[in-house]
Amino acid sequence: MKNIEKNDNNGVDEMKDLRSELEFPEEIDHVEKITKAIEAVKNIVIYHGIFNKAINEVRRCHLVSKGSKKPELLFLHGDYGTGKSTVLKDYVEQYPRYEDGKKTIVPVLIVEIPANAKPKDVASKFLFELGDPFYSKGSEKVQTCRAISMAGKCGVQMVIFDEVQHALETETNKVLRQTADWLKTFVNEVKVPAKE
Repeated sequence: MKNIEKNDNNGVDEMKDLRSELEFPEEIDHVEKITKAIEAVKNIVIYHGIFNKAINEVRRCHLVSKGSKKPELLFLHGDYGTGKSTVLKDYVEQYPRYEDGKKTIVPVLIVEIPANAKPKDVASKFLFELGDPFYSKGSEKVQTCRAISMAGKCGVQMVIFDEVQHALETETNKVLRQTADWLKTFVNEVKVPAKE
């Protein structure tokens, strides 16, 4: 892209041409370049004050809760596109899973709640994220027990439930209450801090 000088008399016209090229690229090469550039920009994380504050609050919740009988809970909320999921993914990257002998250790686990989630859906997704090959097998109760057991075996220190609003986008309050109650009970049983 061309740099436009501030004192350039044709700057406005050149800016219009550049904008037109971005909005309506004529050649496939330009489309591919623009697409790559847009995707690259989407992956840029800007560590500004509010972002850092959110990361630090997640870290505080995580570290203060280690070894606690009643771990801290944190609810991170904001408008769509404000970076909540980016904060969480950035935090998870600071605590990567690793192999310890014959088992996988997962210090911080992120579980994205599926749309219109029922308790069995969340339990299944939890097991899937821990690498259970039979994540979809068994009743809700069996899956929940297995998830609690696997969390301990995998050394999970913190669970992050992302997209909690998906549990709210259901047709009946009964399903909503069941999922909310399951989350509360699960967090109490697994005894690690959770971010919702």
